[in-house]
Amino acid sequence: MATSLHTLNTFLRLSLGGVEEHEVNTRVSFWFTPAWPESRDDPGSGAFVEIDSIQLFEKGEYHALPRWVVDAVREDEELIAQCLMEIQDDGDRAAEYRADQMRDDRMMERF
Repeated sequence: MATSLHTLNTFLRLSLGGVEEHEVNTRVSFWFTPAWPESRDDPGSGAFVEIDSIQLFEKGEYHALPRWVVDAVREDEELIAQCLMEIQDDGDRAAEYRADQMRDDRMMERF
């Protein structure tokens, strides 16, 4: 099981102190662990995401959000779903890149 660190640029809706909700531009760093099948000794598991840190993007710079804010959104199902979609998109882009490279290699072999 290979765990890897990824980033996601997204907007989060945050409400601090139960007051008005704000949509903020953020960069989320998260650990991704792919699913693995059940074996004789291991029950297996589905893929999972663990939020590592969140940075606020403001005035062209990133600023780390306090740990308590990260902890408050760490289990947010919508954010975790976005992270999993980012992993899928990365895989799709990588597969498309490999296919393009193979096609280019075949074309170059003809010359």
